[in-house]
Amino acid sequence: MKGTSHCRKVKTHLIEIAEQKTDQIPNRNELLSHISSCPECSRLVKHFSRLWSELEPPREREPSSDFLNGIIQKIEEHEHRKISFKTVFGELKPFLRAVPLAALIVLGVFTGKYLGDTQPQMETQSYSQLISEYSNGFEEIPSGSFAEVYLNLNSDEEEGNS
Repeated sequence: MKGTSHCRKVKTHLIEIAEQKTDQIPNRNELLSHISSCPECSRLVKHFSRLWSELEPPREREPSSDFLNGIIQKIEEHEHRKISFKTVFGELKPFLRAVPLAALIVLGVFTGKYLGDTQPQMETQSYSQLISEYSNGFEEIPSGSFAEVYLNLNSDEEEGNS
């Protein structure tokens, strides 16, 4: 158990060990004694140190002479670009597609609100007036029609029940 935690510390500090900057490692004496006693860690440090030393440091690159001028030119072109109606309209085109639909929805909402607020002006009649109008409609039924026979049947039943 103790060996595995030391092995993890060795793997964590491989770069410092390869660069021989062990003074930056906490508990370095324990770690160095572990490397000398553990064959796996010793082999790992040896191979990693050899690979680390063979790596070449990255070369510094200088930008080309026209790099800065090219960036400045692109910035100036962008700042001085003319804003025409066509470019503004092109950027607004997606929003303008939704305008007719939005107008139709708003028109529908206001129409519904208007129709819902207006109520038909009905004359308020008494119950007896409605009954009299209803019963007056039966006087216009032609004699001998099915409607007259039906009314006579219903009136006969009502008289028989009373």
